[in-house]
Amino acid sequence: MKESVSLNPSLAELKCLYAITLLAEDRNASLDHLLREVVRIIPSAWPAGTAAGGRIRIDSLEEIFLHGQETDRVQSSDFSVNGTKRGTIDIFLTREPETGNNSSILLEEVAERLGRLIEQKEARDKFAELNEELLQTNEQLEHIIAQSNSIAIEAEIANIELTQIFNTSADAMWVINTDYHIQRANKKLQQLTGKSEKELRNQLCHQIFSHPMCQTEKCPLHRIREGAKVVEYDFEHRFNQADTLSCILTATPLRGLDQELIGIVADFKDISDRKKAEDALHQANLKLQRLASIDGLTQIANRRQFDEVLELEWRRMQREKLPLSLIMIDIDCFKIYNDTYGHQQGDACLQAVARAIAGQIKRPADLVARYGGEEFVVILPNTEKEGALYLAEQMRKEVQALYMPHKNSPVCPEVTVSLGVSTIVPVPNYSPEQLLAHADHGLYQAKEAGRNRVRHTPFLADAPAEG
Repeated sequence: MKESVSLNPSLAELKCLYAITLLAEDRNASLDHLLREVVRIIPSAWPAGTAAGGRIRIDSLEEIFLHGQETDRVQSSDFSVNGTKRGTIDIFLTREPETGNNSSILLEEVAERLGRLIEQKEARDKFAELNEELLQTNEQLEHIIAQSNSIAIEAEIANIELTQIFNTSADAMWVINTDYHIQRANKKLQQLTGKSEKELRNQLCHQIFSHPMCQTEKCPLHRIREGAKVVEYDFEHRFNQADTLSCILTATPLRGLDQELIGIVADFKDISDRKKAEDALHQANLKLQRLASIDGLTQIANRRQFDEVLELEWRRMQREKLPLSLIMIDIDCFKIYNDTYGHQQGDACLQAVARAIAGQIKRPADLVARYGGEEFVVILPNTEKEGALYLAEQMRKEVQALYMPHKNSPVCPEVTVSLGVSTIVPVPNYSPEQLLAHADHGLYQAKEAGRNRVRHTPFLADAPAEG
């Protein structure tokens, strides 16, 4: 090594820092590691010599000169970054320039370079921070995407399940938009109409299902548009030339995600079997009612129905201020008839007499009933005394004209009847029971007079009759 000359340590350090910053900037090395390593190997005091300045060299990279001529190497040391050897740092001294302004210029350059290095470090730190945020955002996006995929899968599964329910429903169903066009039709509806879903789609609903309510205010879609939440009614319809079906149609609104009405879902429940059962039950009930109100032997009204009708007609005639007449009828010497011909023939006699009496009734409001045993009674609304007496006489003649033998009768060799008649315009002071009692009294008078005749018992004008 050549003899060194006096060296300004501050300028030497400054020159060395300049070289370090230049190297760091040009080689894009890790600034933190580079500075730590250089500070470690740089001597605390520069040796004196004939030259001033320095040079740094890393491996075979181009040598970086500050200025002046190369002199002897002052110090040499290996340089590593992150534990990996990156090269060797050689520090040389060069002759101090004669001018004295280089230190200030060099200082400005070092400051400028250090500023750029700091900006670069801050930029790298900011980039690392942004990169970390991006990584976190990416993880969040991946989580959201995973959730979205899960939701999409669940939605697809739900859609498949709803489609299966729609198509396997025992009820016929369709979806109609607000323009009355069919959007979907399930298997049952396709079966009823004999058309595929493709053929049904976009058809106007009233072209497939024609009904008097279609295109009127009673139309389910119209009613739902007007605010109805559920529309339900019974109807009968013939689909595809098949048997007429009894159905219950239930229509409900179909709304979009924004809750706007986009159509209706209509369900056609076939209740034909139920309707048939209901009709059969209704007929059975009518039959039971008839049996409950009809005498089983004579097939005319029984005592129960007579009591109900008499009460109703009494109130009706009272409101309308019209006359109400009753006829009480009794087969003459019927006990003797039964003893002579037997009970079976006696039943036949009762049936024949009932038919003869009922045959004289022409008006729907009139009623013939078996009152009990061999007694019959006739209710004649809006019938005056004269009309009732005439009808009673016709009944008497019709029974005798049957010419049913009654050989042991003290009255006549044929079956005969006695009749009692009573008439009143119902008023609050009287009752149906009193009218019945007066007719029965007339019957008693007919029997007392020799039977096979008609007698009338008038009401007293000033007081109710005795029962």
